[in-house]
Amino acid sequence: MQLGIVTGYEARIGWVYYTSLQGAIDSSRTKETVSLIKNIQLKRTAEVAEKKDMILDLSGYELTASPSTDKIIHNHGKIVINDTSFNSSGSILTENQMSYEIYNNGSLTINGGNLSSKYGSCVYNYSNGNVIVNGGKIEVISGAYGIYNKNDGNITINKGKFSLMEGSNGNSVIYNANNGNVYIYGGEITCNSVEGKVIYNKSGYILID
Repeated sequence: MQLGIVTGYEARIGWVYYTSLQGAIDSSRTKETVSLIKNIQLKRTAEVAEKKDMILDLSGYELTASPSTDKIIHNHGKIVINDTSFNSSGSILTENQMSYEIYNNGSLTINGGNLSSKYGSCVYNYSNGNVIVNGGKIEVISGAYGIYNKNDGNITINKGKFSLMEGSNGNSVIYNANNGNVYIYGGEITCNSVEGKVIYNKSGYILID
């Protein structure tokens, strides 16, 4: 069966197709991959439950949310973001006011995909959330943050590209608040705004190696 002729579905696990991304996430078993098969605009946040351990493959498609949705993905469990498309065109995008592409208080690993935010945060990591970035792109267009690390969260960057395209005072590619920890071992981080910041450490610990 070719993906191009499958209609009425948003995602698949293997060759099992689901009419909604949430349905596929809820049905996924440990380490299973949920693959997008079309561009999706979510009407409500995709929730990853606390006991979930799954992989989301963007597969070259675009995941967005309706204007009334403030989070695209809310992760309470364990999720890996991949993009296995040939040209790495898979993306998670938001232009909604005070919105978050991935709201994480679990374990999040980003291996691929393009995350872009205009007014909120590409990744909002809070509580004891843990984020590992091994690839992909995180782009802040304006008035937003690439990764906002809140409370006792941990961020580890091994690879990937991060950029702040435009920014007002206080906006940054990486914002470390409270008692968060940020470890940077690789990757490319740039700021193209005279008013923005590459890294802002309000309080907490940052290691650049």
